[in-house]
Amino acid sequence: MRGLSETTTQLGLILAEAPPPQLKERVMAAAAQTRQNPPLRDHRQPKAGERPTGWMPRLVGAAAVIAIAAAAALGVLQARTQSKLNSAQSQLHNAQSQLGQAQSQLGQAHSRLTRLEAQRRLIESILGSNGAQLVSKHSKGGGQFIVVFSHATKRAVITTADLPKLSGGHVYQLWLIGKKIRSEGLLPTALKSGLTPPVLATGLLPGDIAAMTIEPAGGSQQPTTTPIVTISSVRPAASPTPTPSPPAG
Repeated sequence: MRGLSETTTQLGLILAEAPPPQLKERVMAAAAQTRQNPPLRDHRQPKAGERPTGWMPRLVGAAAVIAIAAAAALGVLQARTQSKLNSAQSQLHNAQSQLGQAQSQLGQAHSRLTRLEAQRRLIESILGSNGAQLVSKHSKGGGQFIVVFSHATKRAVITTADLPKLSGGHVYQLWLIGKKIRSEGLLPTALKSGLTPPVLATGLLPGDIAAMTIEPAGGSQQPTTTPIVTISSVRPAASPTPTPSPPAG
């Protein structure tokens, strides 16, 4: 084995050849005249967890930051716009609600005015009817009880003046008393002048009596107290005209 190793070494030396002295000069001259290739660019994909390098990843990162900022600004603007829109819609809803309430109140006032106007015309027709009779009388507690009877229309108009105010939740109640006792409702609250708005009683029958009692709050189906004032619808009979005595002699 040792002999073969020596023989192999000798064979290698036999094949070796020394370079010529001009080889280095020729290689350097050729390198100076040869165009160099551009440096190779690294196009490999970054591995998982590996941060990209170079200016392109930095540009992408900056663009992402700008996009996030723009999205955030757009979100804030959209939120403010939506808030203003909700506020405007709420104000519109409130305005529509107030308008509806005003229209309802206006309708109620118009309806009440229409009823009052119809009642006024009816009262005027009763006062101007043939045979209308106006009678007034003072009540026991003070104040005046005023009734207009109209047998032609079978109606009566009742009002009062300067009645004393009641305490303890009591109210004045009106009645027509004849073969039956019929409630004509509660007396309205007096005005500043002391007069009460007129009450229209219907179904007047010959011989009926208009009366007023003091009742518990809310009124009663039948009188619970003695009337404080009554007025009959029957006209008092006219006093006969005295016959003059014949002259003496």
